[in-house]
Amino acid sequence: MNLIDLLKNISVFNNISEDNLNKIIPLLKEIYYDTGQKIINEGDSGNSMYVLVKGSVKVIKKGDNNEEILISYLYPGSYFGELSLIDNLPRSASVISNEQTEMLFLSKNDFDSLLLNNYDIANQFYKNTLLETFSRFRKNLSHFTFSQNMLFEKSAVLEDISKDLSTAKEVQDLFTTINTGAPDDKTDIGIKHSYIYLPCNEIGGDFINLIPLDNNCLSFIIADVSGHGVTAAMGTGVLKGTFTILLNELASSPSDLMFKLNNYYFEIMSKYYATCYYAFINMGNRTIKFAKAGHPHPLFWKSSDNNFIEINASGTGLGIIPDKHYISSEYSFSKGDKILFFTDGIIEQINSKGEMYSEKKLKETFSLLIDANSQDILSEIFEDLKLFSGDNKFEDDITIMLIEF
Repeated sequence: MNLIDLLKNISVFNNISEDNLNKIIPLLKEIYYDTGQKIINEGDSGNSMYVLVKGSVKVIKKGDNNEEILISYLYPGSYFGELSLIDNLPRSASVISNEQTEMLFLSKNDFDSLLLNNYDIANQFYKNTLLETFSRFRKNLSHFTFSQNMLFEKSAVLEDISKDLSTAKEVQDLFTTINTGAPDDKTDIGIKHSYIYLPCNEIGGDFINLIPLDNNCLSFIIADVSGHGVTAAMGTGVLKGTFTILLNELASSPSDLMFKLNNYYFEIMSKYYATCYYAFINMGNRTIKFAKAGHPHPLFWKSSDNNFIEINASGTGLGIIPDKHYISSEYSFSKGDKILFFTDGIIEQINSKGEMYSEKKLKETFSLLIDANSQDILSEIFEDLKLFSGDNKFEDDITIMLIEF
């Protein structure tokens, strides 16, 4: 390789005469590296420049988590570390040989000695260095300006997305309808209800409906679509729309309603599943029918027994198996009975020790509040959940509803 031509291609040596370049050549020292050997280390003090003669190297930086980020590959004729001939600033990246590599090495100390005795070389070298520094500054400024424009455009897009999410939240709030036709939380047919709905993101995958029907009856549904955010919200939209269509015909038949709801959901949202619990409440004969699709059983408190009863209903989640049949079960209720419906965001909430809140703890808390004749059971359950969670944020949507007869 012609060393004169090699030096002419290095920006800091531009316009230096061949005679003066010949004075630099004796300072270049050959140095060889094996495959995978580190040539310079990011953060070390810079005191030399390198010219690649044979082989190839890779330039890497450390990321935030100490992972290696590849910046570039360099091949014969490339050079790096030239500004280290002026300053001793830390190396901005590491350089590692990819193969058997030959380098030319120029130390700052040797070059400083040459410049002290050669005014022409020093004058042109410092001028070149200044031009190179400004050139890099302009490039960085250009990239910064471009990045600012990109950031502005992305900010505008994010603002639009934020507006869309706010609108989506308003729409999704319509999914969570507790419409009993009463001005407060008591119906005119002997039911008191209360609920808490708290999505972990702007929009969530849980929804509940309590809808009055003819002949002193009500229907209730609680559902939890897999995932979070927009996809889960779309799933709740599909469930809500389908449920509304099926309700007129199948409200009093929970197993049939769940069968058709599952098939509709499987057809439209087959890549996603949902859990669901449906209840048909008949205030005339004081009975309630349940159907389950992979959802946790509600906690059914029988006032006469001063204890919980087990609900016998079974069925897989919606959207998993087409034409799946569901089993419903029927129970009587009386004054003082309470039913607590919930999604798994509550019982699977984790505390700082990695422990789950669990259905057992929810049941114990619910029972204690009933014994204490609490007038605001849900708020106190929620406060207990927050106390249990501590600094841990809610990882899933929180939905809970209490029906009291």
